[in-house]
Amino acid sequence: MTKVARPRKFFRNTLISISRVTNVLLGVFILLFAIMSSFSYIQLKETEATYERISSEVLPTLASSGLLHSQISALAFLVSNFAQSSSLPEVRINESQVLEKLSEIERLLADNNPLHSDLETIKSEFAALTVSTRETFQHSRQESQLIEQVNQLRANSVIDTSMTEDNLQAIYSLEAAISQLSSAEKLIDLRRYERAIKSNFNMLLGSPQIPQNTNQYLTELQSLVVGNKGLSRVKALQLRGRARAAGQSNFLRRFILDIAKGAEFSSYQFAEQQSALASEFARDAARKHSYTLMVYAATFAIGLALILFIKSRVVSRIIGLNNYLNSSKTDNTGHYGEKSNDEIGALARTIAEQFEVIDKQKVELTKLSFVDSLTKVGNRRAFNEHIEQIIPISKRNKISVSVLLIDVDCFKQFNDTYGHMKGDECLYKVAQVIEQNARRGTDFVARYGGEEFVCTILGHTEAQAYEFAEKLCDDIRALAIPHSESVAADVVTVSIGLHTETDVNENSIERLIQRADTALYRAKTQGRNQVCKYSHSS
Repeated sequence: MTKVARPRKFFRNTLISISRVTNVLLGVFILLFAIMSSFSYIQLKETEATYERISSEVLPTLASSGLLHSQISALAFLVSNFAQSSSLPEVRINESQVLEKLSEIERLLADNNPLHSDLETIKSEFAALTVSTRETFQHSRQESQLIEQVNQLRANSVIDTSMTEDNLQAIYSLEAAISQLSSAEKLIDLRRYERAIKSNFNMLLGSPQIPQNTNQYLTELQSLVVGNKGLSRVKALQLRGRARAAGQSNFLRRFILDIAKGAEFSSYQFAEQQSALASEFARDAARKHSYTLMVYAATFAIGLALILFIKSRVVSRIIGLNNYLNSSKTDNTGHYGEKSNDEIGALARTIAEQFEVIDKQKVELTKLSFVDSLTKVGNRRAFNEHIEQIIPISKRNKISVSVLLIDVDCFKQFNDTYGHMKGDECLYKVAQVIEQNARRGTDFVARYGGEEFVCTILGHTEAQAYEFAEKLCDDIRALAIPHSESVAADVVTVSIGLHTETDVNENSIERLIQRADTALYRAKTQGRNQVCKYSHSS
């Protein structure tokens, strides 16, 4: 009889139930998922802390360093602009701009920043430069007064022509040497003219052939020219002061530029350090990411084993579980991507805001560098660029160019009588009248010098330009600004020199300005408060 084979007890004892296998696999899956979640959370918090440090510390520091460098560079420009001041009102305006810029830089510095000591040095040197500049302008004013006294003395004195030819020649040589002395630009030339003048004085005043009235004229002239407070001494003080101010200005500008380079280098070093830290953080993050991927792979393997096991044993339940897992996987991926973008978006917005601030400051600095701060019209630099642009346009389109040089009559006497603040207000009002008349897009107005303005207009005939200039004179007179010391009227008036050319080329710029200046000089000599056109006879 055949024996029926029975199942071996070994297989019955090694059979693992679905519940036990499921529980084991599920427990391992949960444990790995917990490890993976903890590891990801820690890495996420470290990344978030790093981004927060970058947005709250690194980026503001870099932006502050860049702003500090631009402000120090702007300070060097303002100091250079101060050294080129052409009048005391301009000195005061430029001085206030430099001091304001120093205050702005000081506010940017931290308390422990070593640049504080450098700023103190700049303040001290700038104070010395301010004193030298003011003294130079004071000496220039004294020089102008002495020259005016000398010219008045020469105009009121009559040379006795009955003297010998040698004495007459000596007096003429003396007067020529005085004229050369007043225009000397170097101390060595000044001393040479001074020696020649003293030699002529000694020879003439010691001669018995000189009449009494001529001798008195020479004595007064000697006191005005080579006396203790004469023109020669004041001229020497002015030249020394000018040289001292130029040296101080060059030293201060180089010193400020060195500070700017140092600030830029410090900013570069800081950026290098942060770049190294970022690289180290990236390497550490990559290493931790590798560990995370391993945990993810193990978790996925255990999860897949659990799914396969349940699928092979419980078919009726695997369909719902499979759908749930697929939908859950899709939702988690989308949510994670959106979340990962939030910090980068915040970081990108922070960077965009910082660069927007820097771009606005660059635009504002560029705009300020082309505007006269007192009169709010263009400055000399803006005029030079404008006229270089319109000459090719005029040549190409064969249209005329008119240049008007406008000078406020007797403005020095106005300042002396009413004060510099009223003088500044007067210049501002005159500038606004000129700008209101120059309304076309091709018209341009700029401050050319202390009390001088320049205006360019295109497409006008000489008669039309003259009519435009006459209207300027009328409108400025209509301001009715009192001027009791003017020789032209009892209100503020202007003299205008006008020149118009229809056939211009690259060499016309200097000619246009020179001829307008010649016409302006003619308007002044003819009594001011009028418009003069350039003519070859003038």
